[in-house]
Amino acid sequence: MNSFARRLQWLLALVLILNTLVIALHGVSAWRSIAQARQNLVELGETITRSFAGGQRFFMRRAGFTPAEAEQYLQEFFQQQAVENFVLYDGDGQVILALRPELPLPLDTAVEERRVRENADLLILYQPFKPHLPTGMMGRGRGMMESPLWDRPLFTALALDKQPLNDLLRRTWLELGQVLIIQLLLVAAYLYALKFIRFHLATEEKLQAAERNAEVGRFAGVLAHEIKNPLSAMGGFIDYAADKQQDEKVRDVLGRAREEVRRLDGIVNGFLAYGKETVLEKSDCELRALVERAAELLLYELDGKGLQLDLGGLTFNVHADGDKLLQVLFNLLLNAVQAAPDKSVIQVRLDAEKRSLKVENAVAAPVQGDPEELFRPFVTSRAQGAGLGLPISRKILELHGYAICIEKTEPFVVLVQF
Repeated sequence: MNSFARRLQWLLALVLILNTLVIALHGVSAWRSIAQARQNLVELGETITRSFAGGQRFFMRRAGFTPAEAEQYLQEFFQQQAVENFVLYDGDGQVILALRPELPLPLDTAVEERRVRENADLLILYQPFKPHLPTGMMGRGRGMMESPLWDRPLFTALALDKQPLNDLLRRTWLELGQVLIIQLLLVAAYLYALKFIRFHLATEEKLQAAERNAEVGRFAGVLAHEIKNPLSAMGGFIDYAADKQQDEKVRDVLGRAREEVRRLDGIVNGFLAYGKETVLEKSDCELRALVERAAELLLYELDGKGLQLDLGGLTFNVHADGDKLLQVLFNLLLNAVQAAPDKSVIQVRLDAEKRSLKVENAVAAPVQGDPEELFRPFVTSRAQGAGLGLPISRKILELHGYAICIEKTEPFVVLVQF
């Protein structure tokens, strides 16, 4: 992923996060507004109840009130639109006064302090009733103070209309719903943009890989021409020497050299065709046998560094081009041999269940940078080496529909998935 695409991706993610944060703050603010509106409704009820308790007019004339006068007084006093009903009752639950008798309220006679109850339409405020009785009065006022009405515990139930609060709640939920829908659309747009960016990058990488392959192909043509002719001459000289040699040991060594020349000639031909379309000749191959054959070709290199090859796991068959797959295994083992410290162990593990192969070796120094870069042509972590082993191996494996990756760099582990 290039730097511009990475920055664009992070910028889009930051915008999405900030927008989510704004929505969260909006939700918190809305919740606080609803809580404050409810608290204001409760405080309004307390103010109304205190005003009623301090109303001198009612208490000065209570003894002479008729029911009609009491109802008229309550109607005059409770002119607030938010008040649905007001009930004054005693500890036995007997109603003394009611603003709207046709709207009964549940009465709570165990109230010691303010208590608030709610239903879908009403907020009911219960409080002990402690009237401010007039003092210093003569005659009728003193008789009121001595009235048995005030000798028992009294309570009030004030029912307030929750419609404004419910309207606020509905508007808030509607706004939050609209904001959340917009947020979901933004998330969908972000995911689409992310997918588009990745698609663009993948396409760009494929184009760059195609360009690199074309460059490698052109370079391979020149290189193969320079190598193939001397290699053919070497093969001819070895054949001539083998025919003239009578010593069986020498003939065996020359035979192995002839096989190596032929193998190198095949690699040069494959290298020549790296940037071109490759035709596979597939057949059923037993993977362990191919690994052992590749190890035999590297026996001299293994002995030269005192390395041991530990081959384990359950083998399995693959439908592949045997020669090209052998080239891949040879490249992987050769990389391990060249990178491993002397007298260390190279592990090759086959996994029949996962249909995978791992090549693991110790390294004197870990690979610096992105390991994926090692699959680019001419990129190598060693001072010696052309940097073509892994790119050619990946190309061959991908032509088969297989995959290869570097699982770890210390120790160095290459994973092939069949």
